[in-house]
Order: sequence, then C-alpha cells, then structure tokens
Amino acid sequence: MRKNFSDLDFLNNLATKEGVVLMYGSGFEAPKGCVRISLANLNKDDYVEIARRLGELLDTYHTQYEQERSLPAAA
Repeated sequence: MRKNFSDLDFLNNLATKEGVVLMYGSGFEAPKGCVRISLANLNKDDYVEIARRLGELLDTYHTQYEQERSLPAAA
C-alpha cells in the first residue's frame, strides 16, 4: 500500500469520499502518517461520525489490499 499511496492520498480520499477534512499531522510535529483532528469546535457526536468515516475508508483500503494480495504474481 505504501508503494501506491501517500499519506496525502489518504487525506484527499477521506475528504472526497467521506466528506471529512483533517490536517496532515506532520505540520504539528507528529510522526509521518498521522492526522490531526481539532477537538475544539465540534460536538461529541461529530467526532463519533469522523471516527466512523475514518474506519470506513480504512476498511476500503484493507479490502483493496486483500484483493491485490490475492492476485497471481505478474510473470
């Protein structure tokens, strides 16, 4: 997966497919691959929804990974 997708691809897909806009964590001294979620301005239920949508996108990535893994190796 890391060969085919960048960390920013994940954030872009999260925004376009799930309607959730998060910040790339490295801009806030976080390790590579982290995202930042503001905890200052949303209701508790909004964060539950963000987590659900993050999970959905991660499930999509996992499904794609499993499908690619099951393909026969190229000759």
